Amino acid sequence: MKTLLLNLAALLILILSLNGCSKNKIIKPLVYKAQPDENSAVTDSAFDGKIINDIAFAKARDWNGNSVTLAMDIYIPSSVKDTGKLPLVVSIHGGAFEFGDKSEIVSACQLLASKGYIVAAINYRLGWDWIDKNDPNHCLADTATLDEAWYRAQQDTRAAFRFLAANASKYSIATKWMFVEGSSAGAEAALGIAYFTQDTADLYLPGIADTLGLLDNSGNQLKNTYKIKGVASMWGAMRSPDFITAENAVPTIFFHGMLGKGVPYNKGHYWDCDNFAIAYGSKPLYYRLRSLGVPAVAHIDSLGKHEVYTIKFREENIACFFNSIIIKDPEIGYYTTEISNCR
Repeated sequence: MKTLLLNLAALLILILSLNGCSKNKIIKPLVYKAQPDENSAVTDSAFDGKIINDIAFAKARDWNGNSVTLAMDIYIPSSVKDTGKLPLVVSIHGGAFEFGDKSEIVSACQLLASKGYIVAAINYRLGWDWIDKNDPNHCLADTATLDEAWYRAQQDTRAAFRFLAANASKYSIATKWMFVEGSSAGAEAALGIAYFTQDTADLYLPGIADTLGLLDNSGNQLKNTYKIKGVASMWGAMRSPDFITAENAVPTIFFHGMLGKGVPYNKGHYWDCDNFAIAYGSKPLYYRLRSLGVPAVAHIDSLGKHEVYTIKFREENIACFFNSIIIKDPEIGYYTTEISNCR
């Protein structure tokens, strides 16, 4: 695995050097492969709707200063013919803010769409001065550039929601019901769009807006508003559970492994590096929501590492949870064995 990642890093450097002169290109990041069961969990035949690929929604500067066009894939189930409009889920891939692509989450998006959701899988800007976690010096990675990568992902996710709100009729989106899901880095983006504000950014990341601009005006000039009605976080975290307040709390479903080190399920430093930020994972975030009386579900695998459960299990439970919000009978529970929250 170390050899593979080193080879991938070398390929990334080559790609960047070849494209260094390009100032306006579609972003096609290096792909970090999912686990074998992830892409085989759902076959193409399980989804009978349509997929619209590579819809441009934003243009912005990446961490190398190049102009990149960000795109999304939209999955529209056949059931839209009967309903006219359907709830939306924006799906955000993982990859440590360094790797990843929307093409990795096709199976998950198909499965979720088959449950009656419009699903938009988005790409966002990647890249920071990282060091492979298998390198003994990985804790020496530049955390300031990681903060910037996180912030850019926030800007891009918000640009995607503005675009989808502006084009809701075109893509049969019921704007009253807009949800977000993500895994790992994607979960950080998903949690952030619900619970992170510009004021929070200015407090925890002072000066970042001066460098990268405001959270809500990057990528496109659209002014459309939206409201997140629920979040699905797969092995994600935030820097403080206090980001969640009585005013912004929304129902959230979590998935996390207790043995994962990159993103702690409880409280700890990212990557187990003392110089990295302290992160609060699914357990404290779940209990923060419940202390505020907000519905939440947590699936915590006591033997799980970074990725837990199968795509099928996760997306079916996410669909059930979001549906319970829509019908105003939200599910609640903290599970430490593989038990469905679907009623």
